[in-house]
Amino acid sequence: MPNQKYTLQTATAIIIANMIGTGVFAALFFQVDSLPSGSAILILWLAGGIVALSGGLCYAELTGLFPRSGGEYEYLTKMYHPALGFSTGICTLIVGFAAPMAGSALNLGNYFAPIIGLELDSQGTKWIGVASIVVVTLVQLFGVRVGSLFQNISTAFKLVLIGIFISLPLLLPHHTPSNVSFALNAQTTSQVFSGSFFSCLALLYFSYTGWNSSVYISSDIENPQRNLPLSILVGIVVVTAIYLLLNFTFLHVCSMEEIKLGGSSVGNTVVHKLFGERSFGGIRVLDWFSALMSFALLATLNGYIITASRVAEVMGKDYPMFKALSRTWPNGSPYLAAVVMGGITVLFTLLSDFKSLLDFVGFSLAIFASLSVFGIYIMRWKHPDWPRPFKAWGYPVTPLIFLAINLAMIYYSVVVLYDGNFWYGYNAEGHITISPLSASVIVILLGIVPYFFQKSKAPHAA
Repeated sequence: MPNQKYTLQTATAIIIANMIGTGVFAALFFQVDSLPSGSAILILWLAGGIVALSGGLCYAELTGLFPRSGGEYEYLTKMYHPALGFSTGICTLIVGFAAPMAGSALNLGNYFAPIIGLELDSQGTKWIGVASIVVVTLVQLFGVRVGSLFQNISTAFKLVLIGIFISLPLLLPHHTPSNVSFALNAQTTSQVFSGSFFSCLALLYFSYTGWNSSVYISSDIENPQRNLPLSILVGIVVVTAIYLLLNFTFLHVCSMEEIKLGGSSVGNTVVHKLFGERSFGGIRVLDWFSALMSFALLATLNGYIITASRVAEVMGKDYPMFKALSRTWPNGSPYLAAVVMGGITVLFTLLSDFKSLLDFVGFSLAIFASLSVFGIYIMRWKHPDWPRPFKAWGYPVTPLIFLAINLAMIYYSVVVLYDGNFWYGYNAEGHITISPLSASVIVILLGIVPYFFQKSKAPHAA
């Protein structure tokens, strides 16, 4: 069964599942201090959707030009230089997949913790996250068919759970709405054009991570010329609508003060506000929600391990030093790539905290995505006659929107979060900490250096 392919349904489910992970249920906690306006926060989430859609349209065109799986690794290898592609591939595996997976695993642990009496953000919650990573890694070893089935079922479950969550304020009219205003006024305008808005947008990137997931498995999708761009468009539009509805629900039920006090598990804060200590079947409603949310997050982890394994597999085919990662079983599973990515994610989970992952992932991915989208202009100029099964709508404005907002995020995340010091800052305890820019540069260099110490058979730039 080596020729098994992912259907349009599965490709779309992977995008939706990868995007709707921990970010939307945690990011609001980090936003309410900087943007104390309900309307500004909703505009922030809408802006994130516009950025993702602009990038998605560009990626759909690039994948038509370079149809092999791999995403940014494939794009930057062909458009710039194999060394940059190699570095991007390493960074994508570490920053684009392992770090977001670890963030999802950490939040899964926090949602499951109350059920078994653990403290939030404890070592025990990390081990719950590790167990969840082991589960989805094992699922991949059973092949494309089993992985697809698990992905479709868990994503459908997640969407149903979110639909119920959004409907709760309507189904429970007894609750007292918060005092958060969604009116558009002068305060909204000033906040939307502030540095804080763009630094929050950089953190928000974590929530929209996954908008390009299907490009990493493009070679493994049925009829990719049609199904890949369609999966991107449908996935991003659906998720953006869900994000707006979810954040409206959060702010409609809880005040910003309550969200600050409730911590990063915003979903738990909202459920507790609606139900208090009420129970169902002898179990608190809050604990029911935590258990269901934990299972829903498995969809995110499974989507990430599918796409990460395929990128690692493609790099294994191009570079002898990673050759072992290209091995697959007859069921289509790149088994060794899945195990290696699961192992890297376990290390991230045990050694990191959620906030540091938010900073690092948002900043780093904005750099790689910007280089990829800028390549649209390069390819239109260098190879205008190359066949393009899909052309980015709104070109040349679409990539410009993506690039402008991403560059603003990169700049303001350094200016606001690190007081203009591009290389280091200070944490709450007064200790020196490196900035996301420094961390990104280090990871890029760590990716480039090995390239020059091995014999590549990767194709040259176009």
